Amino acid sequence: MIIASMAALTATASKWLLLGKIMTALGSGFCAAEPLVKGIRKKHHRRSDDELNQDSSGTEKSPKSFQYEQNIPLSSAINCAESTPGVYVLRLNGNVMKCGRASFDKGSVSGVVWRLRQYYNLNYDDRARAGEYWSVNLKNRDKITVSWQCCPVSKCHELEYKLFKKYGKGQWAHRAPNSCLEDSWELLI
Repeated sequence: MIIASMAALTATASKWLLLGKIMTALGSGFCAAEPLVKGIRKKHHRRSDDELNQDSSGTEKSPKSFQYEQNIPLSSAINCAESTPGVYVLRLNGNVMKCGRASFDKGSVSGVVWRLRQYYNLNYDDRARAGEYWSVNLKNRDKITVSWQCCPVSKCHELEYKLFKKYGKGQWAHRAPNSCLEDSWELLI
């Protein structure tokens, strides 16, 4: 009886693993390498703006206690930016090309450094991966400088809004924050 139950459980787990691999290949957001939780794969969850704004961790610190840097070559920034949430400005030949935020947590490498590495490795956008749109490319990536400011995740939206007000959208940006009700965190870049 126990052996039959174990065989059935192993068969079920194998089916879930195969399904996870198929779903990953189809781009469903499921990861075949993730452990089974009660027979169901855990789906990656990207937190909404509301969820991010409710996360108050780090807000007891001052803006200057977080890392902020200006006009660092992208090739150097990928090695010195911190793995914490924040905002950034990409410049090409001194012109602001894009302002953005990096509030997504990918585990050990996340936040600003994760986003900058995406740009440097040309792995930042579905359109770019498909070869349809390249803002950062092999020809210009070593001419790009970046400024960034790390902050609590709940302040990313506010600082991104302030960046867009200060620098404009930039020709590489596809969206801009419409509004921000808060004005509690100092923009340092």
